[in-house]
Amino acid sequence: MRILFLAFCMFSGMMWSCQNADKPASSPTITVPSYAGQDSARMLAIKAYVDSINAHRPDFERLNIHPNFSSEEDKLLAFKNGDEIVLARLDEVKEDSETREYFFRKDGRIVNYQLMYWSKKTMPPYAWGINIYMDDKGVAFAEERYVELSTDERPARLLTITPTDPKVNVDSIAQVAYQRWIPVEGALKKP
Repeated sequence: MRILFLAFCMFSGMMWSCQNADKPASSPTITVPSYAGQDSARMLAIKAYVDSINAHRPDFERLNIHPNFSSEEDKLLAFKNGDEIVLARLDEVKEDSETREYFFRKDGRIVNYQLMYWSKKTMPPYAWGINIYMDDKGVAFAEERYVELSTDERPARLLTITPTDPKVNVDSIAQVAYQRWIPVEGALKKP
């Protein structure tokens, strides 16, 4: 299931890139240094920044957009500190799945990417999530969650599951994060 989801992410990233090919990308080449394992000191520094963004959300300018990437139900919520987007949350809704992504940004870079995916129609339905902390040296820390759901269960239980070391390639997910940011950034720049 996770391999199928990773393929979905990569395909979606490519589709978004193709749909937005006429829009200028914030960085034409995406270079993510290789993941060398968990680095607690780097992760704690990034986590402190993410926690400060969450604590100050009411102080930031809030943008609420319906980007219509997959459906009219898609939602993009962003928070600006001055001219800089410090947090964006994208909810992408499809008939058979929902994806929620958080992009925490600092100095024009994604420093934390959180992805939660809910497969509604598979048997059994499931929810999967990954949380990646990144800096200019690459991925500092990553954790993954997975839970099978009952037929009518919503994915909230995913957040109660103890995270594990990732079983997916975190460098690939980091690449997906940068690719998925491009259309989000384009939607935020539209008048």
